[in-house]
Amino acid sequence: MKKIAVAAATVVAAMAVVVGSAGGSGSPLAVNSGFTCNVLNEDGAIVQTNNSIAYWYASGSTYLRCELASTNSTGQVIQFNFENTGLLCNTTFDVTDEWKNRIGRNGQIQLTCLGNVNPGGGNNRDSASGAGVG
Repeated sequence: MKKIAVAAATVVAAMAVVVGSAGGSGSPLAVNSGFTCNVLNEDGAIVQTNNSIAYWYASGSTYLRCELASTNSTGQVIQFNFENTGLLCNTTFDVTDEWKNRIGRNGQIQLTCLGNVNPGGGNNRDSASGAGVG
């Protein structure tokens, strides 16, 4: 009886690992890095950086991060997103309206985009030009 309980617990644990890794918490299926990425500067103008990385997970989730050292003469944190610009973000795997472009007081720009690849192929890649915002 003890062997059956241990075997059942092992199977449940193994199933939890498989389900967890399919949800996007495991290793990415694909990684792109070092590509040209559009970010927004303090004036809302597009500037480019190659400090970039994008991930695509088995769950379909995608994540893009691009960074650039710039200037910020306002002394305030500035944040751009879909809601205040109407722009989309291209994660290199898909296009999304879930993004945030933050410019710190020191001028450091960080763009993050969260997307989800449509397994049917309707990623709408042509809606944004290049990687990043645009």
